[in-house]
Amino acid sequence: MDWFHALIDFLKRMYEEYEWFFGLFGVSLAGIAYGLYKFAVWLFLPIIKRKRMKTSEKKNLPKSNTDWKKVVPAALLVVTCLFVITASVVIISHFSKNNDTIIDDNAVSSDVSGKDTPDDSSEDSPVSEEATQRAAEDSPAAQNDNADTEKTTVGSANENKDSAKTAASTKKGTTKGTTSTTKGTTSTTKGTTKTTTDNTVATFPQYSSESYYSRGKCGDNITYSVYENGLLELNGSGKMTDSQAWWAEKEIIKKVTFTGNITSIGKEAFYLCQNLNSITIPSSVKTIGESAFLHCDQLKSITIPNNVSVIGNSAFDACWGLERITLPTSLTRINQNAFSNCVSIKSITIPNKVTEIGDYAFYYCSELNTITIPKSVTKIGNNAFGNCYEIADVNYKGSEEQWNSISISGGNTCLTNAAIHFNS
Repeated sequence: MDWFHALIDFLKRMYEEYEWFFGLFGVSLAGIAYGLYKFAVWLFLPIIKRKRMKTSEKKNLPKSNTDWKKVVPAALLVVTCLFVITASVVIISHFSKNNDTIIDDNAVSSDVSGKDTPDDSSEDSPVSEEATQRAAEDSPAAQNDNADTEKTTVGSANENKDSAKTAASTKKGTTKGTTSTTKGTTSTTKGTTKTTTDNTVATFPQYSSESYYSRGKCGDNITYSVYENGLLELNGSGKMTDSQAWWAEKEIIKKVTFTGNITSIGKEAFYLCQNLNSITIPSSVKTIGESAFLHCDQLKSITIPNNVSVIGNSAFDACWGLERITLPTSLTRINQNAFSNCVSIKSITIPNKVTEIGDYAFYYCSELNTITIPKSVTKIGNNAFGNCYEIADVNYKGSEEQWNSISISGGNTCLTNAAIHFNS
């Protein structure tokens, strides 16, 4: 049934992102149904009438009873509706593959293993070839081939000459690494560098033992690299974008590593990464976006660091292989469907600061057997523990009176019928 769940998730995502498509799809289906009906009437009604006629009556009928004026509009309606649906699917597929994925050609290295990287910036420069050669001869980088760091000076007296020096110095420096220059400052690294709009440099880390499938950006100052061995490297700082930049490579990703000071995991960041089995979320992360790990079927355990205060809706929904979850002590609310359909979880401990467990938070965690709930919880949402038929013990850290004061919505009989152990 994996395909069925994947189809449902796909349709849900399509509805959330492309609501207009469902409206157009419904209208087109109605048009197709009406056109087929008219076509069937045109095709079969004369046949039925002929069968019911007497032989003498049939002789008086014309040889052809075809009324093309009725069938042509119906056929055109069906063809038009099919074209609209096909065109919509093609458009959505195109934008889904390219959604929020911006890769700067000048930032991507042609070889990760340390080979020379060509730099096209000198070809685009308006400076003439003769001026570039003169600047290269005067440049410190041209006089010393073994230099690892180039110095570029921009002067107001002769702007064109200084620009030529920068271009020549940058071109020469590519044998050591790709150089990015912003406002008179040249930075050189062993990997590939990329200059961002805020004058900070986002660096692709050097990973020489494997070749990569793709590289790009997934935040203002965060880069990613997907390698052939299934490794996804995230490097930089700040927030991730709310989209999956590595959508085309999601099926090969097995391990994720973080470098730097990344503060959030974006919406649907690892959605349908069904072979992901290893990830260590860094302590710098504070929020986990909606559906961030939806359908990560091979993920066995997850430890959420204590700095995380927000876990989005459906963040770990349908992680069927997930057996162990360690929730952060800073968490104050478990959102809707956060851990629903995690059918391999056997026990869960709710942190002491949590006040609300959202709707369907642990819905259909069919192997869940033991739950620890703190006395800070005041509300348990609709079906939060629905269809959790294996719940046997609930360890409540408060008194029976406090337990009875909790607002427990419907669909939680699996929870309320279990043995409640109070901390008297």
